[in-house]
Amino acid sequence: MAVYRLCVTTGSYLKAGTLDNIYATLVGTCGESPKQRLDRVGRDFASGSVQKYKVRCAAELGEILLLRLHKERFAFFCKDPWYCSRVSVTAPDGTVTHFPSYQWIEGYCTVELRPGTARTICQDSLPLLLDHRKRELQARQECYRWKIYAPGFPRMVDVSSFEEMESDKKFALTKTVPCADPDDNSGNRYLPGFPMKVDIPSLLHMEPNIRYSATKTASLIFNALPA
Repeated sequence: MAVYRLCVTTGSYLKAGTLDNIYATLVGTCGESPKQRLDRVGRDFASGSVQKYKVRCAAELGEILLLRLHKERFAFFCKDPWYCSRVSVTAPDGTVTHFPSYQWIEGYCTVELRPGTARTICQDSLPLLLDHRKRELQARQECYRWKIYAPGFPRMVDVSSFEEMESDKKFALTKTVPCADPDDNSGNRYLPGFPMKVDIPSLLHMEPNIRYSATKTASLIFNALPA
């Protein structure tokens, strides 16, 4: 009997915890573990929690290639999103493998995580890892589809509403950080619609042709925005 120890970290964001059942499956070079529920006395997967679990296998799995997290319904409760930060797996021989996640897991689904070692496609020789990379690429292509807003303008995400996007793809308030001193009165301001800080007084010292181009471009963009 081989025992693997899992350390699961839940994000500290608001409502990052979940009431849903979480199961884990370890996939190694010598086989995979049975699907096992991660459960212990008390509340599991609370916001900001770090909890440890054990996964028992009939034999050692060799090098751990993938970690599957299965999120399933708990009793009569509705779907409850979960923000999984990372999972660390300690093998019977003491080897520790880290699986970074840092994503919202919504609905009832299975998420496959790879170890946090940077590897290129040339370094993946196993069919299991190549297939995982292919499916991950296809999922990203389906998520990040682009459409043309107007000829000559940058493309935009092909969604009709912000709510259609997954929580992990939204630029949420939890991802923002302070980037300026609130008492800063140097004249720096944000232009509406531009994710950059512009030193407005310095624009007065620009060359006339450059200043005209910047003003003209901003005017065109603002006029094109829907009312």
